[in-house]
Formats: sequence, structure tokens, C-alpha cells
Amino acid sequence: EWIEGETLDAYLTHGAHDRTPQAVMKIIDPLAKVISRVHRAGFVHRDLAPCNIMRRSSGEIVLIDFGLACREGEVVL
Repeated sequence: EWIEGETLDAYLTHGAHDRTPQAVMKIIDPLAKVISRVHRAGFVHRDLAPCNIMRRSSGEIVLIDFGLACREGEVVL
């Protein structure tokens, strides 16, 4: 899926953004919910970084790049 928006890395790097606790929670809360759903499905992302978190222009947070993901408990070398 093509995601319109910008990475969290780009969002935080470019321009002055509101960094109040309330503004930060608008990113952290939905991200925590996404990670929780991924874990409940039995997967571990393994590459959680600002460049793998997208923020749509609507403000929706999307976790991307599951290339290193694995099943929970799977041994990966």
C-alpha cells in the first residue's frame, strides 16, 4: 500500500512541531496500539525506528517495513 505522509523521522526533523506531552501522546498512543496488535498476532517487528513509522497527513500513525519481522519465539540469525 502506498502511504501518503511522511516518516516520523522526517516529521520530527523538519520544521517546528508541537512537542508538548499531549502532542507526543498523539503519536505514542496509536503506535503502542499498533505494536500491541502486531504482538497479539504473534509477530515481532524487529526494526522499530522513526524511519519505519509513517504519519499520514490526517495524523494517523502507520507502522511500515516488516522485512525483518519474525514469528514470536522464532530463532533468527
